Amino acid sequence: MSQSVTTLNSLMKYVTPEKHVSLIPDNVKFYKMLPEIKDSQRAGRKYLVPVELSAEGGVTYGDGSAFAYESEIDGAWGEAQLDAFPVVLNMTLSNSAIERLTADKQAFIDVASLKTKSMYTELSRRAEISLFYGKSPKGLGTVGATTGTAGTSLVVTFTAGQWAPGIWAGRKGHKFEVRTNAGVAIAGCAANTLVLASVDFVGKKCTFTGNATEIGNVLATHVLYFRGAYTNDMLGMDGILTATSTYMNIDPVANELWKGTEATLGSSSFAELIKAIGKAVAIGGLGEEGVVFINSDKYEALNSTVTNENYRDQGGSQGDKVIAGVDEMIFQTQAGKYKLIGSPYVKEADGFGFSMQHIHLFGTKKISFEGSKGKGDYWLELPSNYGARMQGAYEFAILHESPAKAVKMTVP
Repeated sequence: MSQSVTTLNSLMKYVTPEKHVSLIPDNVKFYKMLPEIKDSQRAGRKYLVPVELSAEGGVTYGDGSAFAYESEIDGAWGEAQLDAFPVVLNMTLSNSAIERLTADKQAFIDVASLKTKSMYTELSRRAEISLFYGKSPKGLGTVGATTGTAGTSLVVTFTAGQWAPGIWAGRKGHKFEVRTNAGVAIAGCAANTLVLASVDFVGKKCTFTGNATEIGNVLATHVLYFRGAYTNDMLGMDGILTATSTYMNIDPVANELWKGTEATLGSSSFAELIKAIGKAVAIGGLGEEGVVFINSDKYEALNSTVTNENYRDQGGSQGDKVIAGVDEMIFQTQAGKYKLIGSPYVKEADGFGFSMQHIHLFGTKKISFEGSKGKGDYWLELPSNYGARMQGAYEFAILHESPAKAVKMTVP
């Protein structure tokens, strides 16, 4: 079997797990923008990061005489503590399948390429969702209403604005857990789990199957998470910007620069987006260019508005062509230019505005298929099973160094 694993690893050079960017879906945009993890940000079980909580004080305004200095007022600093948890996806092949595949190099390349692409796609989508909603008090969605709580099949309708199609697309058969809005697992959840059976993208509903006890205890205001993610996920932007109690070892109520800026938009318009970024400028001192993520449907509505205006300004069609839509939407704010990005992983009522200059990564790795032995180590022999396993994983957490310089938007 060891020889088979050696053969598998040698054949992996013809597959594409190292070509990370080409394997990430086009709609996974936040993850693509992340910086690389520096060596200094890899070491340690917990990551301790100094952050500024208030400015240096004691400024003296002199009158030209031999005036006395004001007493020094030290700026306040805190130490943010981060945990990075591993997120793992496995693929197993039996010895019989390995022997057949390694006998035909091209057959192995075809199968392995499809599987690694599928694994990388799922891991990057999970990471994207976590970057927005990891450990969010509203999770993947808040239950608005349920049908079928007396059986083993449950239809969940989400509260208004809590729908994001990218969270649910392609996840039939995946496992979820339900908690109260205080984060307490409902009865039956610890021993069992909900399985996604189908998704109604028009009605914005999900059907789950599961244990009758758990399903009978699902109520409106309860919150859904990927199984295991509530306790073992990174804290995403939603949780960071809406926190009202201590997180990462610092209290946002007592330290205003550690508290995210929030803004409720009066309409889905550039004027309201500019005002929202302006709040982060006024409160947190935001002064860098950045991005605003909104739901893909809200993005297309703005795109349509801009297209109509552009169409009129350009005098309609050009010869035998009609140009519709725009490649990019960038708007000018006090802090600089902000790029508007539509994402199917952002909920309908949410928007996130921030500068990537304030986002830092801590952990051991972004998405990787390599094992502990390093480069070329992809497949692991299973001592208790008749087969071998390839593992994809990531282990990192994000830190926004000054959440007041970012804004969580409520979008109508």
